[in-house]
Amino acid sequence: MSDYYQKNIEAIKSNSSAFPMSIFDSLSKASLIEGFEVVVSKDNKLSAKINYQNKTLSLHSLYSPTSEAQKLAADILKDSEINMLFLIGMGAGYLHRAIRNISKDISIAIIEPCYNMFFTMLNSFPLQSVIEDKNTIFFIGGNQSQPLCPACACLCQSVAASCYRQQL
Repeated sequence: MSDYYQKNIEAIKSNSSAFPMSIFDSLSKASLIEGFEVVVSKDNKLSAKINYQNKTLSLHSLYSPTSEAQKLAADILKDSEINMLFLIGMGAGYLHRAIRNISKDISIAIIEPCYNMFFTMLNSFPLQSVIEDKNTIFFIGGNQSQPLCPACACLCQSVAASCYRQQL
């Protein structure tokens, strides 16, 4: 396991009430996502690509993932009535941290479609600040017998089809 994984696991232990009770058993059965590659963005931040069905999809901006997350967070939080957000997938934590830079009070629920993706993120990125956030709860699921669970595959396909991400 990577150094990131060990530090992230310690963070989960320190905030275990935010995770499913079966987290450690499920992670022990999880595997890294095939085709997943950590890359360095143009502004020298960690990002990632997933090669899926002959397509390469970026998890975050390959130019400036922090700026991308800050713009998205500002757009999401322009409505001052928001008190809870649901994020589909944790990624490298950029959006979560950008939201926290704007508001410490909003409750965040991170829905990670499968343990294999969650396991891959824990191995690939420093996520302690996201994991230890007391106003964040995690919902993790999916079928670990497949390299990429149907929910993650569906997300990959929809991202590839819509290409909604603007290059920064």
